[in-house]
Amino acid sequence: MTLNKADRGKCHLHVFCDSPNNAFAALAKALYRRALAHIILKEEDTAESDLIAANELVPEDQAITNELAKVKQRRKEKKEKEKKAFKKMFA
Repeated sequence: MTLNKADRGKCHLHVFCDSPNNAFAALAKALYRRALAHIILKEEDTAESDLIAANELVPEDQAITNELAKVKQRRKEKKEKEKKAFKKMFA
């Protein structure tokens, strides 16, 4: 007996998401990877929201926590840089 694509997908989903913890981990992993893509595209706001959502799902994940700290630091540096630029412009 062969399984069609839909049946194979259901089978993989059932095996992968057999418990809520696995489902949360899978969702957090997807959010983390999407956040990394947003970081590459220089979309820090969107990346930060994805990382916050992932961190709420899996707060003990150190990779998510570290990347969230990096994004916040980059936003702070960007804000300081803009502040200096405007200060020079109006001085």
